[in-house]
Amino acid sequence: LGPRGRNVVLDEYGTPKVVNDGVTIARAIELPDAMENAGASLIREVASKTNDSAGDGTTTASVLAREIIKLGLLSVTSGANPV
Repeated sequence: LGPRGRNVVLDEYGTPKVVNDGVTIARAIELPDAMENAGASLIREVASKTNDSAGDGTTTASVLAREIIKLGLLSVTSGANPV
């Protein structure tokens, strides 16, 4: 997150790849559970759109999106109208 982001090692086609940008990391995440993967897909979309429009800030956008989703789900489960 930010200018001092951490490196992540991805296993692409058997070859390790070291990356440190949020959009590449988000694109690599695939979850076996369909509902969890739908959430990951939403985060991938946020990272991709941020990358397309700003060229940076993908990790920050992903973290913010996650918190917005988390708080939205909490509100709905507490009785708020989801519409």
